[in-house]
Amino acid sequence: MMVIMLFPVGPPCPALSPPPADGFYSVDYGDGISFHSVVRYWCGTGYDIIGVPILQCGEYGWSDDPPECAGIVQHYHGDNGLCIQT
Repeated sequence: MMVIMLFPVGPPCPALSPPPADGFYSVDYGDGISFHSVVRYWCGTGYDIIGVPILQCGEYGWSDDPPECAGIVQHYHGDNGLCIQT
């Protein structure tokens, strides 16, 4: 009897911790722990994502560490109203 694998099979990844403060994530593919699952992170308004926003479960675990969210800092310069976000 011949068995044909339609989807790659590999080890599961550890469950991800809750999303970062002021951040969110969704599972774009898979169930969030199975091989080849894809998880996408994003941050709320006023926050920038620090790190890789899309992780994939592979043979050796998650492709990167979960990202963090950092508040956007606005610097105002004098009376000209110039605002620089860093």
